[in-house]
Amino acid sequence: MRVTTAFKRLLRLPGASVIDVSFAAAGVIVTVRLRRRRRICAQCGQTGRELEIHDRRVKRWRHLDLAGNRCVIECELRRLRCRDCGVRLEPVPWARPGAAHTRDFEDVVAWLAQQMAFSPITRLLRVGWHTIGPIVARVVADHLDEDRLAGLVCIGVDEISYRRHHRYLTTVADHATGRDRVVSGGSQQRHAAALLRRPRRPQGLDPSGLDRHERRVPARHPRRRPGRPDLL
Repeated sequence: MRVTTAFKRLLRLPGASVIDVSFAAAGVIVTVRLRRRRRICAQCGQTGRELEIHDRRVKRWRHLDLAGNRCVIECELRRLRCRDCGVRLEPVPWARPGAAHTRDFEDVVAWLAQQMAFSPITRLLRVGWHTIGPIVARVVADHLDEDRLAGLVCIGVDEISYRRHHRYLTTVADHATGRDRVVSGGSQQRHAAALLRRPRRPQGLDPSGLDRHERRVPARHPRRRPGRPDLL
């Protein structure tokens, strides 16, 4: 069995063909070729011959380690000129647009972010501290269901504070199913007001699960301006 065939079966990158494997100081460099010939804009999704080839550029992505060695995916891609978006690098199925890591690597980072703090992740996967946050944001945006607020009738909103300067993490749960629908940073007062102001707010929504002291803004609240109505 050839080395390229072995790495193709080992990595299983969708839409890619392994054409070369080299070992360098940076780790294992796997050079692949994109099998898709159709031109696609990475931003708007437009396809066809209307997308002119501006030039070509070699791009690298960090992949999961192989036997303790860094694995880097390398591929030459076309930069396409879109009439609406400008010059954009064509998308690849094994990585998210604009990412410097493969989908498999980012999925592992996002799963580990649920299980442990950032410091152990940086030592385990050898990534920077500030790299984890954007990776988690891309994975969540990729898997987030836009209709997750559909059918809500009775919700519960609660928050937990961490660190200093009143940093909050707010959770919006569905009492009917017991599942969390929204988890985001910020106070529950701000999230509850934003939820009730949504243009597609579920009909008959009952915010009875809010903390009692958050249902009404006290008169001595320092952020309340005179004449401002209660949020809930």
